[in-house]
Amino acid sequence: NLATAMAALCPPMVLLPSLQAYSFAGLVFATGCALWLALRLGDGTSPLRAWALGVFNGLALYNNILFAGVLLFSAWLAYRRVRGRRAALFGAGFLLGYAPMLLFNLANDFVSYQMLAAKFFGVSQAMVDELGVPLAIWSGAVEKFLGSGGASESGRGALYAFPCFFAGSGHWLQAVGFAAILTAAAIGFATLVPRWHRRVEDEAGMPYDARVAFYVVLGGMIFVALGEIRYMTALIPILPAMVCDGLILCRRRSVLLMRCLAGVIVAYLLSGHLAVAAEYDPAVDRREGYERVYEFLVQRGLRYGYASYEFQTSIAYASDERVKISTQIGPIFMDKIPRFSQEVDREGQVFYILPRDDAYLRFLQDEDIAHQSAEVAGWRILWDFDRRVYPVDLLPSGELTKSGGYNRWSYKVNPAVLDPYRGGH
Repeated sequence: NLATAMAALCPPMVLLPSLQAYSFAGLVFATGCALWLALRLGDGTSPLRAWALGVFNGLALYNNILFAGVLLFSAWLAYRRVRGRRAALFGAGFLLGYAPMLLFNLANDFVSYQMLAAKFFGVSQAMVDELGVPLAIWSGAVEKFLGSGGASESGRGALYAFPCFFAGSGHWLQAVGFAAILTAAAIGFATLVPRWHRRVEDEAGMPYDARVAFYVVLGGMIFVALGEIRYMTALIPILPAMVCDGLILCRRRSVLLMRCLAGVIVAYLLSGHLAVAAEYDPAVDRREGYERVYEFLVQRGLRYGYASYEFQTSIAYASDERVKISTQIGPIFMDKIPRFSQEVDREGQVFYILPRDDAYLRFLQDEDIAHQSAEVAGWRILWDFDRRVYPVDLLPSGELTKSGGYNRWSYKVNPAVLDPYRGGH
């Protein structure tokens, strides 16, 4: 019950700093369900249940690769507990659930796995162009796993400061909470020692071989999660079980220590939620920046324009693709919908969503080009130009020539971008 309570309290603490909370929420749900189903496997498991568990695992892996650790754990339990034909049915069900991903990659040069390897090793196309594949993999892996690369910092500041109560007077509580969680988790790992495992086996209800598999898989998930803090969401349903293993072992030696650790952990998680509730002000506009920008565009009937990457897909979704944005102006140039760039370039009247940097306005001032402008959600929106203006006209020299910038992502300079699977992102 304590593990369940911790799992229920953890997701908002980790999901909110993530840019992909919707995806990781599905991962957390699938992980929790799969663990519950897998731990119920036994000699009495029907063939249909073993097959259905395999299908569920396949679909969950198709949804998110971070599910791989739970899949391995489920497969291990299926092998140990049901064996024979029902274990084979688990494998067949998994292949059926994962089939859409396999078929897609067979038709597209296994592009998903290429992208997965690039993300895991922290390798970009610019690094490959500059260093070659072997050195790019080595450099990216070293930077990622030693924490010296930019990716490893992603989300860390937001996690440690959320809610803002923890960045101020509540900093001591968060420090103590993290220390208690890590202490209990470390003690949980100690249950891999056979002598200590016997002390918790009756209460934990997990045979030793299953415990070894569980913690090996957990270690693998932590390894994958080293890249970005938001990947730690994969551990939300699992970490509480490990913490409670540690608390069970603590109780055998010191009931007081167990109660102190459990009390601090639950108090830390509860205080975070209470702080969020106390700070909530219904009068504050909490819409995302892109939502306010989209509302502005709709009010003025603006449908074709240039903006940074983060606006392209979000506004395309919000507008049902009626508002089309090209990313050729940056500052993040990655183009996931290159056909939009072609359509925007053919339009006579366009808008621009720009950073509040006057360097982007020099061309307009020098050429005395009339236009309208407004500031929305920290961005500068320009429209209604008296003559056609293109991204190369407005881009400062540094933005125009930077690695991974205009020359990498403009379909005019790099036509491969038009093929999003083989030449694009």
